[in-house]
Amino acid sequence: MATPMVSPDRARAERHFFTGITLAMMATVIVGFSRSFFLRPLFPNGRRPPRTIFYVHGVVFTAWIVLLVTQASLSPAGAPHYIGRSAHSSVVFGRGNGGAGHARALIAARRTTGFVNVAVPPLQFSRSRYST
Repeated sequence: MATPMVSPDRARAERHFFTGITLAMMATVIVGFSRSFFLRPLFPNGRRPPRTIFYVHGVVFTAWIVLLVTQASLSPAGAPHYIGRSAHSSVVFGRGNGGAGHARALIAARRTTGFVNVAVPPLQFSRSRYST
């Protein structure tokens, strides 16, 4: 059975769609974390993360999103061979993000005030985070 060919216009539209989606994801991250992470110095009365691991998680997650946008932008630019070269970095950032996220969640679960002074009992927090 022959595989149908995808027209060049459709392939181009798909590449631009995925680039647009990753840019939307990046915009969501920037807007969502602007007060607590990206623009925190402009909001001195805002909530502050209690430990350094929260900032490490933010930096690693941001780098991962930037890498995702970069990879999605390389294909429409005609440089898909660079995507394969950056795949290892993507795995490293993904695993680093997961590790920092789990460490952050366990630290917050031990605190009576949760992540940033949000009163959620530790056992309730742990069940909601790690149960299916």
